[in-house]
Amino acid sequence: MVSVLLLTSLLAVAAPPAPGRVEYQKATKLYAQERYEQALPWFERAYERSGHRPSTTFGLAQCERAVGRLDAAEAHLQEFLADAEGEDRRRGEKLLAQVRAERVKAAAALVARAPPPAPGAAPRDVAAPRPPPPPQASLPPVTEAQTEPESDSIWSGPLPWIVAGAVVVAGAVTAGLLLSGGDPEAYGGTTGQVFRP
Repeated sequence: MVSVLLLTSLLAVAAPPAPGRVEYQKATKLYAQERYEQALPWFERAYERSGHRPSTTFGLAQCERAVGRLDAAEAHLQEFLADAEGEDRRRGEKLLAQVRAERVKAAAALVARAPPPAPGAAPRDVAAPRPPPPPQASLPPVTEAQTEPESDSIWSGPLPWIVAGAVVVAGAVTAGLLLSGGDPEAYGGTTGQVFRP
């Protein structure tokens, strides 16, 4: 029994990471370091490879907001909210409201900086032209070294937890066998009868 549990656990560890997982981990690490411009291409790659996983879509929207790509952030938040529920929905709606408020503020700033129209000139369109999206950064290929989580703790990976769990299960089975070994009488459960051979 213990060997079956251990074998199943080891096979689970050997499974490759989900598509886009390595890129997502790299992106979130860069985002946490406030290196948003560097994180954005990694989020975009993770978004495509993961099949638009909701957590990746939300992370991409946060990063787009941080670099000022408010239109793209709003579009990705709307995509995220299409299926979000509960706390995820509240977080998404809150971020969407912030993005929309920032868009209004940016448009107002553009209008305020615009020179006044010449006397007798036709009214201008108030909507500001959208800046072109930044060029896609060329990403280095993902190497095997990047697939390992970066942590100094021995407990950060799944293998130590699997081994510890197998040891606990083996100990419990052994203790159960040892404790049940010396009783020659079988107890009849809720009937209160003792069966003698």
